[in-house]
Amino acid sequence: MIAKAKFKCKEIVQGEYQKQIKMEAINSSKGENESFTKYTPFGKFEMSLLPEGTAYDKFKVGQCYYFDISEAPNE
Repeated sequence: MIAKAKFKCKEIVQGEYQKQIKMEAINSSKGENESFTKYTPFGKFEMSLLPEGTAYDKFKVGQCYYFDISEAPNE
């Protein structure tokens, strides 16, 4: 693993055929968030999910999520 980040779901936009998930990096000095804020003070992440996928209904606005970042093959 190269890095671990903590993001909060800020918005879910329901489209006709998919959901768009919008997240931002945690920025807080409370508890474990202090460490995440120190090393990843800013970041945005967006992705679209189709209803056929297992993650489609797993995200909630206001909930925090960890991102474990690892190198992957360029294939």
